[in-house]
Amino acid sequence: MALVLSCLAVAPAGGASGAAIDPGEFTVTMNNPQQGSGGGGTQPTITCSANGMTTTLQNFFDNVVGRWSQAGNPPTVSCSSKRETVQTNASLTGTVVNVNLGSGSMNQTCDMKQTVEMTFDVVTTMSATQGQPATVSVSNVRNSLNGFQACAWAMAFTDAKSSRLSGTIEQVSSFSGEGQGVACPPQYQNMQNVAKTYCIPINTSASVFVVGGTGYFADTSGTGSFSHSDIAPIMLPVSSSVKVASVRLQAFVFDSMASLLQANTSDTADGLKMSLLKGAKSTVRLVSPAKVGGKRSLGTGPDGSTLVTVKMSAAPGAKCGVTAKSGTKAKSVLTAKKDSDGVITTAITSATLKKSLAVKAGAKVMLSVYCAVPSGTAKSDQSVTIDN
Repeated sequence: MALVLSCLAVAPAGGASGAAIDPGEFTVTMNNPQQGSGGGGTQPTITCSANGMTTTLQNFFDNVVGRWSQAGNPPTVSCSSKRETVQTNASLTGTVVNVNLGSGSMNQTCDMKQTVEMTFDVVTTMSATQGQPATVSVSNVRNSLNGFQACAWAMAFTDAKSSRLSGTIEQVSSFSGEGQGVACPPQYQNMQNVAKTYCIPINTSASVFVVGGTGYFADTSGTGSFSHSDIAPIMLPVSSSVKVASVRLQAFVFDSMASLLQANTSDTADGLKMSLLKGAKSTVRLVSPAKVGGKRSLGTGPDGSTLVTVKMSAAPGAKCGVTAKSGTKAKSVLTAKKDSDGVITTAITSATLKKSLAVKAGAKVMLSVYCAVPSGTAKSDQSVTIDN
């Protein structure tokens, strides 16, 4: 479940530290992500309450509606559902074509987590005709999504210079919607023949960083931004009999959440623009642990079980080491390690830092990264919180 970049438009920019370059447009096609060391997610769960009492939909239909003998209709049932989709160390591969350099490959290594939540009310209407079944309808539907995705990426071309380029994509996604707030585009109008449909807008924003390159991209770095908008269609169940209500409502929740997640990981990029500088100082960025909620927490991954390892993105061929410091105690936790494409995955985890620095969960540790790159040295200091 990783965002695929279909178009990379590079805009030149000026700066005192280097000369702007315009390498031309990139077209990227990524394959489906390979399962990481802790990929997957939870199935939606549905929790309901009626008159302040917790219940399941099936229990409500069987023991309340099925035995209802009073005048009027049974109470409204309010339900909520939640689903998380997660991947730790997910690996993606794909192809890239540049108008000047020709074809090449692109690899990504990502951590991501998305949480979709939904609430809705279920209204039961008893039939005024004896012997006729009651009917059920859904109202007051509300949806929300929050998530993050952090990826290190590396491009390798087959031009005469075997050019390479590497960097990171760090994005957040969010939306909230309720009822018929947004009209569905024409491609979803045919759904109205099956069920009442409304659409939710999803907005994604990301920061893009180029940390270095070789060949045509030698001594190149830069920054950029990515934005993407999409629409998720939600098919609202029309009135149905109590006999099939539980099954249809469960299908409604499952299908709606699948639609929301699918739209959020669409492979259509609306705009990714970067400014590249030739002769700029190379940089190095910490990709994992991702920065979420203003801090980087090193512990288990988004899946909640797999230990996150520190990952970095540096110029292709960079040789990087890491020193960790807590208080007055400093330790080398990574001797210089080289990676050809610039994506460097270490064995540094919360467990190794706790052992090396004799710290406990909740401690803040400063990671100082030093990389030898063709243009000199790239450095970065990143504070991480030991989560567990």
